Amino acid sequence: MSAIFRRRARLLHPDKCRAEGAREAFDRLNAAHRELSTAHGLARAAERWAAEADVAVRGAATMADGMRGQAARRAEAVAAVGDDVAGAVREQMERRRAKRKGAGEGGGSYSERRRRRLAEEGGGGGAPGGASGAGGPGAGIPAALAERLRQRGLDVG
Repeated sequence: MSAIFRRRARLLHPDKCRAEGAREAFDRLNAAHRELSTAHGLARAAERWAAEADVAVRGAATMADGMRGQAARRAEAVAAVGDDVAGAVREQMERRRAKRKGAGEGGGSYSERRRRRLAEEGGGGGAPGGASGAGGPGAGIPAALAERLRQRGLDVG
């Protein structure tokens, strides 16, 4: 402890340090060193530090209790929002499912709906999605598209 005091005293000594308040800081350092150099002074300082530490620990415990309560309230709020979001997603999925089934399309997979749509457009009932059905150059092109291409002078087979 004396070595620490000497290092600090060299830094704060009024002959070495010209800063304002250097004299007061040096005097406080000397007073602290005198008090802590005696057994009685060290015991008093230890009691004071223990009391301050006890107050700090009690304050930290109180703050921790408050934070635990705050964390619990936040967790409940997040859970409630999560339930609301999950419910909204479920409702949206149900609406979409009902829309697909209730639209007169009969539902089904994407490829089934596509085949039905192409058949309704006049794509024929032959090869899936094909207007020609024979696998020639125009195979796989819907009839309506093939007709538009022919009108523009393109040969689609």
